[in-house]
Amino acid sequence: MPAKKPPMARDARPTLNLPARERVIDIPTRRQPGLLPGRALPGKAPVPIRSGGVTMMPGRPVLPRQPIKNQPNLPVRPGLGGGGIGNLTAGMPFHLTAGLTLRSGAVASPNLQSLRAPNGQGLLIEEVTFEIGYFLSDGNPYMGSTMNMGSLIGCQMQLGAEPLTAGFVPLAMFGPTLSTVSEYQTIDDDIGFLSIFTWRPPVPIYVPPGQLLEPTFVHFGLYNAVLQVKVSYSGIAGQRPQQKALPYVMHWAADAFLANGTEVERVCNEKDLANPFNVPFHVKTVLGRVYGLFQDIAQAKQYLTEGGVDTATYPHNDIYVSTKVQLLGSWGTPVVRDYTPWPQIFDPWTRQLEVAHEMPPESYYLAGVKGGSIADAAYDGQGLARISLVGWREV
Repeated sequence: MPAKKPPMARDARPTLNLPARERVIDIPTRRQPGLLPGRALPGKAPVPIRSGGVTMMPGRPVLPRQPIKNQPNLPVRPGLGGGGIGNLTAGMPFHLTAGLTLRSGAVASPNLQSLRAPNGQGLLIEEVTFEIGYFLSDGNPYMGSTMNMGSLIGCQMQLGAEPLTAGFVPLAMFGPTLSTVSEYQTIDDDIGFLSIFTWRPPVPIYVPPGQLLEPTFVHFGLYNAVLQVKVSYSGIAGQRPQQKALPYVMHWAADAFLANGTEVERVCNEKDLANPFNVPFHVKTVLGRVYGLFQDIAQAKQYLTEGGVDTATYPHNDIYVSTKVQLLGSWGTPVVRDYTPWPQIFDPWTRQLEVAHEMPPESYYLAGVKGGSIADAAYDGQGLARISLVGWREV
């Protein structure tokens, strides 16, 4: 019968023969007053944790069971999106948020101090999130249970003297759909709705120390309602990208067409989808969305939604599949030569035509839309077609 192994000492821990840079941190298993998880025990040399190129050093002592505002080493600076940490650590993640209320036709910016690095260092923004809230408590009328508000609010972005958008771009047209669920959030029919859109720019947005990525919002007035708008920046503090480049979004909103059974044509001009820079514009994706704004005559309800695989109900999807698109390039080669049904060009899930290419300076697209061939006596509605180019250029 083999001899039993002696019991392991109480404080002993198994060790691995790993290089120093991969050494396992001695993490305390019992509550240590004033000690953050991952902090080395007294007498132990701190070992940095490396993940995705970011070096994470052990944290500073905190007061157990106390909120952030009561921590002596984590001072809170007022106005940072409802209570942010006063100092950002270089090489570590950050999240900044600001919000505002917009009435129909209004143009305004949120509290910009909420979007500024609190200690004046640079920011590398890798994700921008937009949220639109429609609440009956703001005095808004009741709507139908399906609602996508991505065409109601536009955003114009500026970084110092550099524009990141060609005027106001609808919040749904900054990037492809990452989650259709987030774009159609019904809190409760008696409370309201949320639409959330996430933009992951084709290149990170580097905000130098002392500067600000400034957003300005407009309520297009397509629907007379009070809307709550939020914008959030997420990324890494204090990191400078190797490539000097900035993203850019241009957009064309076709004039609305009535869903009355008569097909009409809308064509953009040479300036709507044009490269305005004296350097090449690198297109990452072409986005296309078709919205339907309908009045249910019998129930006296309005519906604002987008056609696609996530809204397969009539009449929204009928107007979507009956809308056609054409894309011609100023360089002489048609991208979409003939008018083609919308779902065959733009992916029904992501809403994008992902064809990375380079637009020379002064080049442009001519886009055409045909719609309105669908009609129903029970609905009084119109179609809204939107196309945008998302890409980047060197600066």
